[in-house]
Amino acid sequence: MTLSEYFRNTFPGANTLTNKEYKAHLSTISMRSGNHRKDDGSRFFSRTFFKDLGTSYASFSNGLSKCSTFYVDKCGNKSKRQTHAYYFTETAKIFLINYASGLDNYTLLPAQDNRDINAAAVKDYMLSTQDIDKAVECAQFLIAHSKRDLLDIEYKKHECGRMYAVGNYTIQRMPRWLRKIAFAGWWDYDMKNALVSIACHFVHLPTMEEYNKNTYEIRKCVAADCGVREDAFKKALLSIVFGASHIDQEDTALRKHLGAGNVYKFLKHPFVSEFIKDCAKLQPVLLEKAEELGIKGKTKASTCAQVLMHYENEIIQAATCNLSTPVIMFDV
Repeated sequence: MTLSEYFRNTFPGANTLTNKEYKAHLSTISMRSGNHRKDDGSRFFSRTFFKDLGTSYASFSNGLSKCSTFYVDKCGNKSKRQTHAYYFTETAKIFLINYASGLDNYTLLPAQDNRDINAAAVKDYMLSTQDIDKAVECAQFLIAHSKRDLLDIEYKKHECGRMYAVGNYTIQRMPRWLRKIAFAGWWDYDMKNALVSIACHFVHLPTMEEYNKNTYEIRKCVAADCGVREDAFKKALLSIVFGASHIDQEDTALRKHLGAGNVYKFLKHPFVSEFIKDCAKLQPVLLEKAEELGIKGKTKASTCAQVLMHYENEIIQAATCNLSTPVIMFDV
């Protein structure tokens, strides 16, 4: 049974959907979208996404009253505009898991040319885990894998300078824990502190250079001083590189990573203060490079970030040009 047929059988309201509503719902339910909130269950769908599918945001919204695939949470941001976070209903979660459970081994054969994807291990994990959200992640992967070769990747260069994979479901968007199961045995080449390392090649930046030399020790120590997790500290530090405000303590990027109560402590930490000084020293150098490259962002900070990501992309392309099946990742 195809995914489309199973969808119509599972959701009685699916038979009342218009063609555009049906296409929107079937696409979103099988899409692995990036999460933009602390809650990993949230999904955000842009109007551009629906337009590219040949449907519309309005069609998706109208269909919600007919078909219980998502429930919606309206959340405001600093500009007081409303964004919509969508969450799978329990019916939708069970639908995905049940359909993926029924996929046979022939459908889930590894990709060709010795580029093995361990779909069987993913299926075993999906059936054994007690975490229903992780089971849903596995199901979405298995469904995507059964429909096409996930290693046949088309990349499109984003305006930020990075190459992002095209498609509803891509390996690039998979959570790390799932990639470890599906791609066990693959080599993972990691450019340590990529953007900070690149920045240090332009000008002498003592604090950034020290961070590159003793990354894990500094991260562990400063995170403990600030009362935050190490991964949260890493993301907050990168937010500074990307232009997060170090004056406005209500900066949404820092609040998101650290929590409102920890931003002040983070910004006043001696290491972070010196790191911010390095960023200020770096900015005019990157803006000069931006002029040479013809890069112009919305702000000075975004322009600088695009320059760093431009060079990051150049390095990635040079490093992967002779690999048979490279998959570009941007894990934070």
